Amino acid sequence: MSILSFFDFISFLIYAGLGIYILVKNPDAALNRFFFGITCCFAVWTFALVFYDDPRASEETARLSIKIGSLGWICFGSFVFPFFVFFTEKNSVIPLKKLSVILIAVPALLLYQQWQHESLISDLIQQSYGWAGVWQQSVWTYLYFAYYTLTTGIGLLLVFDYWRKTDNPDIKHQSLIIFVTGMFALTIGSLINVMLPVFNIYNIPAVGHFAFLFWVCGIAYAIIRYRFLTITPVTAAENILSTMTEALILLDPMGRIITVNKATVDMLDYKKVALEGRMFEEVFVSKNDATLLSQDLIAKKSVKNEEFRFITKEKKSIPVILSATLLKDEWGNIAGIICVARDISDRIKMQKRLFAVHKLESIRSLAGGIAHEYNNKLSVLSCNADLLQLKLSGNQAVEKNLEPMKTAISQISDLTTQLVAYARGGKYQPVEMDINHLVTASLGAIPHAGSDDIHIEKTLGSNLPKVIADYDQMQMVLHIILSNALEAMQGKGRIQISVSNVEISGDYAQSHAGARPGHYVSLIVTDDGKGMDEQTLKQIFDPFFSTKVQGRGLGMAAVYGIIKNHDGFIDVSSQIGKGTSVCIYLPAVEAKDKH
Repeated sequence: MSILSFFDFISFLIYAGLGIYILVKNPDAALNRFFFGITCCFAVWTFALVFYDDPRASEETARLSIKIGSLGWICFGSFVFPFFVFFTEKNSVIPLKKLSVILIAVPALLLYQQWQHESLISDLIQQSYGWAGVWQQSVWTYLYFAYYTLTTGIGLLLVFDYWRKTDNPDIKHQSLIIFVTGMFALTIGSLINVMLPVFNIYNIPAVGHFAFLFWVCGIAYAIIRYRFLTITPVTAAENILSTMTEALILLDPMGRIITVNKATVDMLDYKKVALEGRMFEEVFVSKNDATLLSQDLIAKKSVKNEEFRFITKEKKSIPVILSATLLKDEWGNIAGIICVARDISDRIKMQKRLFAVHKLESIRSLAGGIAHEYNNKLSVLSCNADLLQLKLSGNQAVEKNLEPMKTAISQISDLTTQLVAYARGGKYQPVEMDINHLVTASLGAIPHAGSDDIHIEKTLGSNLPKVIADYDQMQMVLHIILSNALEAMQGKGRIQISVSNVEISGDYAQSHAGARPGHYVSLIVTDDGKGMDEQTLKQIFDPFFSTKVQGRGLGMAAVYGIIKNHDGFIDVSSQIGKGTSVCIYLPAVEAKDKH
């Protein structure tokens, strides 16, 4: 390896090392990515020169080195120009997306011409230091000269203008370093690598890549000294906006959407470009809400934590809590509006669940009081009816009238029993019991369970822990649920009963009212009956609510009270035309022992 090849290799290591270092510091920043692209181009170029600048290399090796190196010296302008654009914060003015066609097409065309036809450098002259290339007098050569001069020259002019206009001393220093080192690299590199060969001077090696190393090191110094590529207000803002969980929407003074962040795109299910340019009122369910928001902003200058409803691309309504404020320029004119919205769907669902729980607790207290009064009065009526029957025994007319009275008293007594169950009036005789045994023993007592058109399937749990429960009350629970399932199937269908071990997680407990994390035994009864609509499902545990004409509406209310009294919880899901699933969860003995 010659001395020149050795320095080429050192340059390759410096370019590659600086590029990787800057990219790792902040891979999401556009400046860092374009700087990495620049250093990659120079790294490829200098790596190829390791062989090109070796006097012992064959002509074939030199030609291959020219082709490989061309990937760097042809393409670097496509990274230099956007780097300067982003550094000078002109990316909102200069349409890089449109210019990217040129920044990609021109290098691709030049690479094709060099690799296929050697249209830029064809002839090679061997020198004492290695090989020298001869620029071809072709349109492709002049296109390349024009391309790299424009991309680097315009970029440096942008930096100079940025340096001249900025009042920030740090940015002034950054700009000055990059401009001076860039001008030095462009001047020296063009003189040595372009002008000398044009005048047939080949005894001086083409070492322009060392001059560009000076420029890259200048940027590296600015990075270390001022850290502008590590984080800037622009890149920090971009990172913050992209990682925000709240939707952020920026509007112009007319209420037209300028830009949105990723959270907004995810919330509304639109592509970003589809939202940009729309009127903000189009994302509201009601345009009146947008009007009210505008009026409040004009009057108050800002709006905090107001509830609205957005509409998604799929016409789904989303409740949000929204804050907005006016953005003003240095003269006090309205420059735009910034809005931040948070999806509160989960919060509203939880509020509804908590409201339902509190409502049921209040009704249970009332039901317990009513049941207590009923029992007191029923005891008096029942005793007097029994006394009348004893004193007037043999009187057929009296006995005939007493019988309906005693039947009515018995029916009211059953009603109060269910009210007491709903009101969590006590477990009476709690024992350790096996839910598998309860299911097996209870099925025979279910009316119509043996019908040929009704199929009951049971899946019992294995290695099932026991639960502490009142056997009679649990039989009542299963009887009520199965009776409802049979009625829903209207004499024909399938019921599935399954018992299993389950572990309730904290996440599940948070999303299901009444649930607590722990080890449970689940009893799930699923039918394929007519199912319930959403409104009916919300009311099934309300006392005296029934879908039956003659129903008393205390069955599922009693089930709810009994399960709550056993420290369990119940979850019901249903769909019209598909059936209903009632899931009961009772704490396993091991879990209860821990409390």
